Amino acid sequence: MDVLYFPYSYLPEWVRGALAACFDQVTVLGPSGHDVPEPMRRWAAGGRISLRLPEARADDPLPKQLKAYEAWASLHEGERPDFEALRPTEIPLYDQTAVTRLLSDIRFAGETTPNCHGIVEEQALLQARLFLALAQRHDQYQEELTRDLAQVSLMHATLFDRPAGHSPIAADRHRIRTSTENDEKIGRRIRAWQRLALHLASDLLGPNHPTLLLTHDPLVLDALDASADGMAPCCTITGIPASVSPASDPPEALASALAGLFSTGIPDAAPVDMPYPARKSAAVATLTVLRPGRCPFSPQTAASPQPSRSLLFGLLQPVSEG
Repeated sequence: MDVLYFPYSYLPEWVRGALAACFDQVTVLGPSGHDVPEPMRRWAAGGRISLRLPEARADDPLPKQLKAYEAWASLHEGERPDFEALRPTEIPLYDQTAVTRLLSDIRFAGETTPNCHGIVEEQALLQARLFLALAQRHDQYQEELTRDLAQVSLMHATLFDRPAGHSPIAADRHRIRTSTENDEKIGRRIRAWQRLALHLASDLLGPNHPTLLLTHDPLVLDALDASADGMAPCCTITGIPASVSPASDPPEALASALAGLFSTGIPDAAPVDMPYPARKSAAVATLTVLRPGRCPFSPQTAASPQPSRSLLFGLLQPVSEG
């Protein structure tokens, strides 16, 4: 069984810790090796995350595109790009870093129609990578902002709200919003990830390869539910702690139980609740495993529809004890 995280390339701290407590290794797809966040590099160096990145090329246009977009964004700080006004048929035929081209690439990232509007597959892949690279930076910034706000709240509570004689209130670093995106952006992110997955991880999405597709965003599974012919919960793992080190090993009983879900292949079985084995620290997450009616990915962007026995979805959600 392989574990593939999607459709995000940056994993928040609580997600990294919970995954390390459950799995020996989780595969994460990244848009570029030029801009891998430091926390992801650190966990990859420890072997708990396997980063799959596009082949490094001296002529890769993505770093230049990102730099040009940042320059444009700094001049229009506070404004909202009018992605909806852009149309691919109106893309001017000049340098790839032109702002109009960049904004259109972001707007139409992950389009799944082959050669849509004359855009060749390589250009479509570049569009998807650009969108995911910007999304990755946004996700990291969102986590850092959430952590900073939690610290400010803690300082305020300690200075002004704490009654005399009470100990300081601990900041809850795990209560991070699982999603800040609307349905349209989630769909765009999924389509962009699918195109990248076809390029980097087609072996993990094959019709006979057991793969657990994990996410921490319930909106992602909501967006895929119809194309998957529904998703039935088959197992819920409760009381998952955070592994603070990539060197710690997950319980073998947990790995065996998860692998067994692929061999049973009983779509109508009642869902099973399983407490995390031998937990020694506070719980930070719950993992719900779901069985889709079929593979929700279209043939243009992933493998052909596969039997439900070879593909499971997992939703990791934060919890707070006490």
